[in-house]
Amino acid sequence: LLQEYENVIIFWPSILCQFFLLGQFLYILLKSLNICGGQAILNEETTFLESHQILHVQQLLKKPPLQLPEKSWIRRKLYESDPSFRFPSRMISTAVVVLICLYKFIMFEIIFYKIASQSLWGLERWLEETVADDIAELAPLQEFLHVAGGTDLMACVILNLT
Repeated sequence: LLQEYENVIIFWPSILCQFFLLGQFLYILLKSLNICGGQAILNEETTFLESHQILHVQQLLKKPPLQLPEKSWIRRKLYESDPSFRFPSRMISTAVVVLICLYKFIMFEIIFYKIASQSLWGLERWLEETVADDIAELAPLQEFLHVAGGTDLMACVILNLT
């Protein structure tokens, strides 16, 4: 199953981001064409701060209420959302690039593990066929191959969880 759709599985985050960027480019292009054509009105008033930034600063400068409202467990422990705060686009794009790189790294590691385990099992079969009369000598090597395969899999899983 992995061999048939390998390219799609590995590269789908990049393809998705490229389609998103293409959509954003087309949106900006059409918006600028509307402005140049006179169909849309360009707002001449340019400010240093965006409106959501002004609202966020105003909320930060307000006096806190005397009695705080009861919050849910998620809001107390994890994250309390603020409607006037927006994450910077650099931060969001960095997080997306990190997730894409992590996904690709995990996929390449899984493919490498698959290739390495298949070659180890092929080596074990070849040794069994070659040294069919002395199976007792192959026992330590077979144990090593089984341990190496399991260790590599567990190392991949633990590495990807951290």
